[in-house]
Amino acid sequence: MIKTYGYYMPHRYSKKVWNCVKLTDKKHLERPSPPYSAKECERQIKKGNDGNKWISVSNEIGVCKWVKYTKEFIEKMEREARESKERRREWEKKRAERKGSKKKSRRRSLRFAKIIAKIRAKK
Repeated sequence: MIKTYGYYMPHRYSKKVWNCVKLTDKKHLERPSPPYSAKECERQIKKGNDGNKWISVSNEIGVCKWVKYTKEFIEKMEREARESKERRREWEKKRAERKGSKKKSRRRSLRFAKIIAKIRAKK
């Protein structure tokens, strides 16, 4: 799965079969969102029963829901993507710093191992 705009989306080459079929039961016809299953129409934009555009998005654990596709929604997703990219950069910087300190400690331990080996060789 790929994380896009803060939501997890299946990879575009996955073997998921899209069977996005219009549902005609009372529950799906009376609600403002589209009369389709959000899970079946994941990542698709559909026209809702109220006339607005809706997009099906999934959260971290894979539960899908219809969200109104508005300018505010798009801005929010772009902002979250930017923030997550910044957090990732900060994490990578910290990781690089930690790796550097491990290298120093490894060198130190190798140096002590060589000294100990020389002492044992003399005995």
